[in-house]
Amino acid sequence: MGRKGTVCIVASIACASISTPASASAWCNGTVTQSYVSVSGAVFFRGSWAPDYTQICNVKETWKGVTPEICIAWLAKVDSAVALERTMIVYYSGDVTCSTLPSYNASPAPGYVMLQ
Repeated sequence: MGRKGTVCIVASIACASISTPASASAWCNGTVTQSYVSVSGAVFFRGSWAPDYTQICNVKETWKGVTPEICIAWLAKVDSAVALERTMIVYYSGDVTCSTLPSYNASPAPGYVMLQ
């Protein structure tokens, strides 16, 4: 291989090793065994992927960008998953991992809630 081929290989390796910020979005998938709504309107559930209860929204007020209208629809999906013993997918964008989700009202807001 000539000098030109070597330069191309070195350039390819250099370009491949440049790191770019990666989105660590998470699609948390599993069963939901419990859910509840607090007096403040906060909706919580216990997903098999997280160590504790996770808040997803609030039925009384906009919470972390999630409106009460969306929250009511999500609550119906969560309660259906519990009652029917179906699995769910809850999507989170950003630097999130399912097994280490912050709990209760420290939870991030989901991007969507899907009943499977």
